[in-house]
Amino acid sequence: MMSALLINNIKQLYSLNHTDSQVTDIDDDGDQTDSDNDTEHISLCVAIDNEGQLLTNNQFYDYYYRSASLASMNFYDFCRSVKLENKKYSPKNTADTHLGVLAHHELLQPHKLADTHCLVEFWNEERGDGDIEYVPRVIGCSIPRPNMGTPYFIFVLAHFKPFGILNPLLQQRQTFEEAFKLFKKSEHCKFVINNWDAINESEDARDAECLKKRAAMLTQSQALTKSIFLNDGELNVLDLSLNTPKNDRFDFAINQQLMLFGNQIG
Repeated sequence: MMSALLINNIKQLYSLNHTDSQVTDIDDDGDQTDSDNDTEHISLCVAIDNEGQLLTNNQFYDYYYRSASLASMNFYDFCRSVKLENKKYSPKNTADTHLGVLAHHELLQPHKLADTHCLVEFWNEERGDGDIEYVPRVIGCSIPRPNMGTPYFIFVLAHFKPFGILNPLLQQRQTFEEAFKLFKKSEHCKFVINNWDAINESEDARDAECLKKRAAMLTQSQALTKSIFLNDGELNVLDLSLNTPKNDRFDFAINQQLMLFGNQIG
């Protein structure tokens, strides 16, 4: 699921009319970064038309220019149940006339492949089409946390509120926050969002544990450094012999301190 492309296109569509949509990108660690920074590379479908012109296409355009028959489908469901297919492979029969035939849907202009390709609904729970239910994976960005405000509103709306060329994501002069408050989430939407929030919580707990371990290691390191740089007279070590050179006795004291420290942390 090309979430980075989705979010970037949403920001481009509404940045001119909605100032709150101009938000920073989210990197792989969940930190906010400038939009000029690189994100995970996204795979694009590249094709050439009959005149030899280069055509670029991606999952967002397939969704945005889908026909009215898929207008009620959100981006998350689209990614797990619809694929792009060349029309030359389309069967003569349709899903309305024959059982077992997958539903095909048109692409709308100005989609570059509208004349040669269509959308195939390979999984539909209500009709019983498809044997495997796919779970989309967020690609290209991390999942914003609920306390992040506008980035979180955009992320949820973009993935779960149906929109497209026939149905804008925001109404005129509407902000993402206003649209988020009015958006009625389905039970499945709530289930997925709760899972995403749980992933963030587990990552936060893991990060907190790592910081705790690093702090403990730093404390131990500071204790070791302090013990090493004690004055010779402060070292509680065994004096081997009065005839032993001072440097040798000091080295022995350091080794004793290191061994003692190793036993304490072991």
